[in-house]
Amino acid sequence: MEYVPELKKFYTSNAHDNTIGVVDLKQMKVIKKLKTESKPDGSTYAAPFTNCTFPTSAGKRKPSSM
Repeated sequence: MEYVPELKKFYTSNAHDNTIGVVDLKQMKVIKKLKTESKPDGSTYAAPFTNCTFPTSAGKRKPSSM
């Protein structure tokens, strides 16, 4: 799970359906599911790139970007 206070959102890695879930903290619900290649097991947030997440997949050595 990745918490991003500036955006008031957090991101979940959902290996069971190959997505990253975007949760809006004001609404307290999933507002979007981002498709990934396969079984994401984490994500990274970089402050200057406020609209990017980089999931990592269990079967890959390098992250794929969205």
